[in-house]
Amino acid sequence: MNVKKITSLVIPVRQCLWQLILRCLQFKGNYWARHLPPAQTEDFCKSFDQEINSLIKEAIEIDPDNLTPFSQQRIRLPIVKQGIGVRELNSRRHSEFIGGFQQGVVPILNITTEEGITRKGRLHTPTMIEIFGESLFNSDQNNESSPWRHFLQNNPDSAFAKGLTEAWSEIKSESEAIDNDLNKTINANDILNNNVEKAGFSVKGKVIKGSVTHVLTENLEAKRHELLLHNMKSTTNALLSPTHREKLSFINCDMFSAQFLIALPTSTGILPNKVLLEMFPLHIGLPSPAMRPFVDEPHYIGHLQQQVDEFGDSVGRTQLAGGDFIRSHGEMQTLMNDIF
Repeated sequence: MNVKKITSLVIPVRQCLWQLILRCLQFKGNYWARHLPPAQTEDFCKSFDQEINSLIKEAIEIDPDNLTPFSQQRIRLPIVKQGIGVRELNSRRHSEFIGGFQQGVVPILNITTEEGITRKGRLHTPTMIEIFGESLFNSDQNNESSPWRHFLQNNPDSAFAKGLTEAWSEIKSESEAIDNDLNKTINANDILNNNVEKAGFSVKGKVIKGSVTHVLTENLEAKRHELLLHNMKSTTNALLSPTHREKLSFINCDMFSAQFLIALPTSTGILPNKVLLEMFPLHIGLPSPAMRPFVDEPHYIGHLQQQVDEFGDSVGRTQLAGGDFIRSHGEMQTLMNDIF
């Protein structure tokens, strides 16, 4: 999907490339992040992120490295949290490793469920018991446990023990830093505040349902989203203080306005290249690419001679012969009301 080689006006090449990035390419590095300690994957993940950024720049002509700190953090959030859904592998590698390690080790040993049923492990051998201990992953919710204590105490120099400690330290440190920025007290019921002996488990040290990586990532991204909301309202944090336009785009963003991010290039969802290049800047609060030729020196439009601005607001609301945005918007609104 080379946007420079495929120049057909009827093929939505930029939309196709974006969907490949969103749904496929950004996850290609997950395997290594899940199976190797974070210290061994840092350089790989940074390099991988740079390649993804270059593809994003090629697809939508926006360089993530040149955005403000606020927008850089915003675009890394999932779409449901007002981001664009492309995460950085370098920041995800810690959650990936915790999830991969936990979900790889737990099925090895025998586990007794809350109903008293023993689920046979794949490799419940004396060697595995010596490494990880026995009966630490059982689901008895009445007693607390520290599933990784035996492993960490008896294998402190193991690459995986060091990786587990490093990964959880990074996750917990970021969680505590965000809580501190939000002036929140440490929540003992937050699994991100567990000690390393319960990394990836519930606050009682029990196996949690579903994907551990998903649970950790979702909790961390919820805190990042809350921090962005806090910074948007704050006037004292100069590092993440967004521009007025970034605030407007963030406040007015919802799943309806973000549909273009997930729209597949079907007969009813094709986004022409020029349209897509306008929608991304609008979504994250950047100047309109179409307005660039008209803002270096004053240009005026409409009966009232409004000056063209870099965001295209004056163009969008100007009154023109034969109709204008306000009338067209009213007609569309009436049509939608009749439909629904």
